[in-house]
Amino acid sequence: MLLLRGEGSCEVRISVNRELKYQTILTNKLTGVAMGQRYRPIQPKDRLKIYELLFDGKSILEIAQAIRFHRSTLYRELERNSGKFGYRPDMASQHYLARRQRPGKLDSNLELRDFIISKLKEGW
Repeated sequence: MLLLRGEGSCEVRISVNRELKYQTILTNKLTGVAMGQRYRPIQPKDRLKIYELLFDGKSILEIAQAIRFHRSTLYRELERNSGKFGYRPDMASQHYLARRQRPGKLDSNLELRDFIISKLKEGW
């Protein structure tokens, strides 16, 4: 494995497998998370860890490294889910679920729904 470190906050790992295929992974050195990975939502256990580390006086960067999320994700989590009493993990999970359960366009616009269904039946 070849490890290249840039002057910025990224490093590149290049490895060769048995079939001589190269695999390049660009990793953020601050969080240790491979850049371009699939989205992973913040789980309740992550929210509890955020709360504990905030209570301990840790910085946003230290918390982001501990839970292996980018610091911008952590800032967004705190912005969306902090109330007048600060960040509470139980309320944050409830807010997240409420945002996920909002009705879609076809649920709220019956005319659009009927139009789409009729066009699908026509073979569109």
